[in-house]
Amino acid sequence: MIKILQISGLSMQPLYPDKSFIIILKRFFKIKIGNIYVIKHPVYGFIIKRLIEFDSGKYWFSSNNKLGMDQTCIGPQFKSDLVGKVILNLKIPIFKR
Repeated sequence: MIKILQISGLSMQPLYPDKSFIIILKRFFKIKIGNIYVIKHPVYGFIIKRLIEFDSGKYWFSSNNKLGMDQTCIGPQFKSDLVGKVILNLKIPIFKR
């Protein structure tokens, strides 16, 4: 199953600009370091981050942008926290008129 989501925030810039859209694959995706995932975080809600490390069932994520959250802020996540893998970046921001 796929889903379209809108980016909110600057932590994944420049690759994923604020208000641009992504398409995620919600099931049957391979988990790989370097890929971008949507996570359901217990404090921050739904966030988009890059997987940087995994060990002993714990997954560590970070922002693309230095001003965003790093792995120490996000903390370890688990496979059950992964909502989907980003498979397409549409980079079409919505501008208010």
